[in-house]
Amino acid sequence: MTKQEVKALYTGNIVVALLKDVSTIASFSVAEKWNKQKTNCLEVAIQSVVQVNPILTSSMDTRKSDNGEEEIVAMFHTFHPKELLKIIPKPSKPNFKKPLKDLDKKELLAYLEGEIIPQFPSHVGQVTRHCGQEITDKSPVFEVHMMHLPENYACYSVSLSHCIGDGAIYYQVMEQLNSAMTSGTIETKINWDGYEKIKAPNVAPSLALPPLTMLGFMIGPRVFKKFGPKEAEPYTLLLSKKKIGQKKKELVDSTTKYLTSNDVVLSALCGAMLDNAAIQTQYVNLRGKLDELDPSDAGNYVLTSVLGAKDAASYPNAIRKVTASGQSNISPWKSFLPIARGNYVCNTNWAGLKSVLDGTVAHVPSNGFIRSRFAAGGSSYFTIIFEYDNEALGVATNCPIKEGGLLGSILWD
Repeated sequence: MTKQEVKALYTGNIVVALLKDVSTIASFSVAEKWNKQKTNCLEVAIQSVVQVNPILTSSMDTRKSDNGEEEIVAMFHTFHPKELLKIIPKPSKPNFKKPLKDLDKKELLAYLEGEIIPQFPSHVGQVTRHCGQEITDKSPVFEVHMMHLPENYACYSVSLSHCIGDGAIYYQVMEQLNSAMTSGTIETKINWDGYEKIKAPNVAPSLALPPLTMLGFMIGPRVFKKFGPKEAEPYTLLLSKKKIGQKKKELVDSTTKYLTSNDVVLSALCGAMLDNAAIQTQYVNLRGKLDELDPSDAGNYVLTSVLGAKDAASYPNAIRKVTASGQSNISPWKSFLPIARGNYVCNTNWAGLKSVLDGTVAHVPSNGFIRSRFAAGGSSYFTIIFEYDNEALGVATNCPIKEGGLLGSILWD
């Protein structure tokens, strides 16, 4: 499908304004060779980043418009740059009896999720809230939390409100932070469009779907929230990049020419989650597909494509075709009932986004991010495919899965 054809399909249905979204894109990372001097450099880097992106010092205000519909009308520069870095006291004693540098991947992940992440503020990954005529939460749209660990390690969390940008913009901010720390300069520019996006009407991302399926997305969370499990505890799996690479070569066919890591992992998840999800949805980044969109454009430029989980589980090349075209591989009628019942999983992909601060040895999405999406009724289940380190990808999910089949063949040993 050409860019013009994609444009014709989705013009008017693309999220180009701020989302009315309570979730935040947040990640936790562990860095080595960290000291107080490096923390000071991070503070200076944050000041440099917000100097070129003033919107990051803001908090959000929402009010009723003249026609009675709620819309975001203003961002207020509420915070001084120094307020955006918060230092959290380090843990008294780790439970592991060996040095951090000797922990293997799974042990380090367990240490992060079991001891470190819970000590970060509970609102990390669950800000910014807004409703009605008054602000209910004046949290910044951008924050960095830092904790010093033993043996010159550190853990940091960078949070960006989903209302002003998606994962692509999140990692551009990360790239700016890293560049400011390592070279003292910021070459990557983000186009916030002179705050025009803030004034524009909000468009829900599910509007990129056919109307019947969109109705399912409106009904599904309500059905699931009433009749589904009250709480789904998130957990993380580690996947071998080497094994994924082998599967890409093994499973590709002549209809697609190539497969990506995301294609293989998403297909593996489709098979592993079939008992809990009849439909898989994935967010497709529209930058590069539409002529008027530049990679530096801030906002939420995504559409939601729908996959029949059974087909995708047996045929990862189907996922490649959907991602390349932006079209769903299942009809609205077939997708409506599972979505209306809340029997679906939303997937998002951070696997190709590697920009982290210099010295980072492990990187995971915030558990709070998954839990906040679930609690907000945004989906029945939510899954993030992410870059863990140079050798492993990770899958963070709140959906029960079976670890056999294709997924079992790419798990980290």
